[in-house]
Amino acid sequence: MRSYRDAILETVKLSLLDMSRAVPAGSDPFRFAPSQVTRADVLPPSKTVRFVANVQPGDEVKTKDIHFTHCQLPVVVDFAFTMNAGDPSAAEMAEVLLVDLQRRMYVDRTLNGLCLDIREEGNSVVISSDKDKMIEGTLFLNVFYRHDIDDPRKYMGEFPTNPAPTTGAVR
Repeated sequence: MRSYRDAILETVKLSLLDMSRAVPAGSDPFRFAPSQVTRADVLPPSKTVRFVANVQPGDEVKTKDIHFTHCQLPVVVDFAFTMNAGDPSAAEMAEVLLVDLQRRMYVDRTLNGLCLDIREEGNSVVISSDKDKMIEGTLFLNVFYRHDIDDPRKYMGEFPTNPAPTTGAVR
């Protein structure tokens, strides 16, 4: 049985991989979806893949309550995108990518019931030289969830009696 922390990180990863099929509010489709999303230590090389992302946890903060542990899990989503001929300017493309990633994370702010809320804490975009045409960026998220006071694998949503939700990509 996996921990809820692991299930949250895997669901963020699967949600980003599922961008091409997800329907955001207003049926305004995402323009691009990552071809590859990892949970590795570093962003994978992107010479052959146009759009890649990497999901990593930060330093989690926990506070104990009577029945459960409140958790604040920072999640860092790094991304890289290689420009092609005919694309808009790198600055325009950077904004499209960042906004689509932000919107994707807000399609379901509970990640299929795995967490109480997701909040963006900031972002960063770097555009390399015009010759390289590479966009790199980071989306900083905080995921708020609860688990049993004695077992990080046991879900604790609004009330201690809630059953565990199923894990998987958010649709």
